[in-house]
Amino acid sequence: MISTDIKNSGADSQPTSHAPAPDWGSQISAWNARQPVLAIILLAVLAVLVNCYPVIFCGCSFVSQSEFPTMVYSWGAPLPGNQPMTQVSQHASDTAAMMLWGVPAGFLESRSVLEHGELPLWNRYGHTGDPFLGQAVTMLGDPLQWIVILGRGASVAWDVKFVLAKLLFCIGFGLLIRRLLDSQPLALMFTALAAYCGAFFFINNHMMFFVFCYAPWILLSALAWLDLKTGKNFRWLLVWLLANFGCFNGGHVEPAVDLIGGLNLAALIYALAQQHKITAMAKVTGRIGLGTLLFLGLTAPMWLSFLAALGGSYSTHTTVHVFQLSIRSMPGVFDDLLYDLLDITPGTAAFAPGTSLLVLAGGFFSILQWRRLKGETFFWVNSGAIFLWGGVVFGWVPAAVLEHVPFLNQVGHIYVDFSYLLVIHLTIQSAYGFKALAEEKNFRRVMRDCLWLGLVIAAMLLFYSTANVHLPIPWLYFIGVTAGAVGAPLLFKYFQTRQRRISLIGWAGIVFLGFIPNFRFGLYENNDSNDQLLLLPGPRVTLNAPSAAVKKIQAENFEPFRVVGLDTSFFGDYSSVYGLEDIRSCAPLSSGTYINMLFQFPGMVLVNGWMLDVKDPAIA
Repeated sequence: MISTDIKNSGADSQPTSHAPAPDWGSQISAWNARQPVLAIILLAVLAVLVNCYPVIFCGCSFVSQSEFPTMVYSWGAPLPGNQPMTQVSQHASDTAAMMLWGVPAGFLESRSVLEHGELPLWNRYGHTGDPFLGQAVTMLGDPLQWIVILGRGASVAWDVKFVLAKLLFCIGFGLLIRRLLDSQPLALMFTALAAYCGAFFFINNHMMFFVFCYAPWILLSALAWLDLKTGKNFRWLLVWLLANFGCFNGGHVEPAVDLIGGLNLAALIYALAQQHKITAMAKVTGRIGLGTLLFLGLTAPMWLSFLAALGGSYSTHTTVHVFQLSIRSMPGVFDDLLYDLLDITPGTAAFAPGTSLLVLAGGFFSILQWRRLKGETFFWVNSGAIFLWGGVVFGWVPAAVLEHVPFLNQVGHIYVDFSYLLVIHLTIQSAYGFKALAEEKNFRRVMRDCLWLGLVIAAMLLFYSTANVHLPIPWLYFIGVTAGAVGAPLLFKYFQTRQRRISLIGWAGIVFLGFIPNFRFGLYENNDSNDQLLLLPGPRVTLNAPSAAVKKIQAENFEPFRVVGLDTSFFGDYSSVYGLEDIRSCAPLSSGTYINMLFQFPGMVLVNGWMLDVKDPAIA
């Protein structure tokens, strides 16, 4: 026993060769296979940190005084105590909705809940009082809105809500792709791409941001809830109810209803197509019926209040207006810069949200490789959804048909609202295309497909430039994003067919090229960058910055009183931020009798059909 120990000791004392270096790639892949959901969550966190770094790390904000020039003051700095600053381009998007309604609503809700211990069912701060819950755009039922309420409406609370909403979107989209395509690599890819979804460029500072972020969870939970083969359906029912409830109350009810209806319809058709027995189809129909009844019950306080407020109300949406986009503008759905460049009327709002040329690339591959995908039932459901909702937006679904749909026919901007559905389905379609591309073994065939893709993009841009009146096209930008959209899948396929495993440098090149078509859709620091191409959030400020003038007004008036700002001071509902009751408001639904009376009052004028203004203070 002693001699054995000595022998072993001597053997241990001999020099030995170093152990082989750990294969980090294999270890990460193995961990990813063991923890697929956690991997999606961690990648989503990383993607959002990179995407929103100016807000998270650099003191910028989604709700900044640089986002809209008129809040408390209509000259100089919009807020008291701040220096005037250059207003960044909002790319003709409706930033005013957030700054003139969303931000004041947050203060109103917080004050009502935290100081008075009651839900804000009534808005005392505009007109002679308006129903608050019945406006259906208050965000009061959005679970994420409690961040703003508990944060007393502060800009940092809004920023936390925006960032968490985007994180929710990324996780939901990654899980959705994983469920639909049963591919963890594609799930991770679209988790990261979701942070750079093109629609966020259009709704970067708008309540629609929150509505849109619930969209992948609606489809994901509906697919799981209606799947008769999986367990834990009750849990998925709860997720489904929460996602639909949050979307409905996210702050922009018209597109919320479109998303809820469209995505649940797609899930229902898919679930029914999976069944071969009448009894199974009846179970699927019963589940969606049960969910619908529960959803209608949960949202009843909102839509019943809305219907009650609708009677006798004043609204700009009182007549039938069904506007659709020309098919000549359709390239804009693959890069919304092509919408924004259309030179129809100077200063008109951008048309609709878009995706990116990388999404176009994936969708193109799905068409070329449809035989590989013909067994994927949801691929065909998704293709049908693209055709249907694309027709609503671009006109091959006739406007005469849409004019007979109640409520929808009076919105006026259905081409915008249904574009969000189109963005979701086009992005899913691109995932199918990239799945088919990964399964293709012939590199020469992929080269040919990529060549055709480049020609299709070139033809699309040529068609756009000749068919429309437009501002100067930044061709250098479009050359770059086209190179990225074509180069990323081509480089991936080159490495995949030439190597057993793609190296770290190879992946870096693929990711870099794939990032180029989507780089515009992140946030960047506010400097001398091109604010027409990039999202440049302004500095974080105190949204209810103290004002000596406001304090003087409050101190000298003990009885109930109302104020009115001149020259668009206290524009919209911003007086409610300071607890001042204005005779004006931008509430979507207001008393028709009151508005008509004030509109005919001497010295008053109705601006843009919705905002009362004092044209002549002396006469008024």
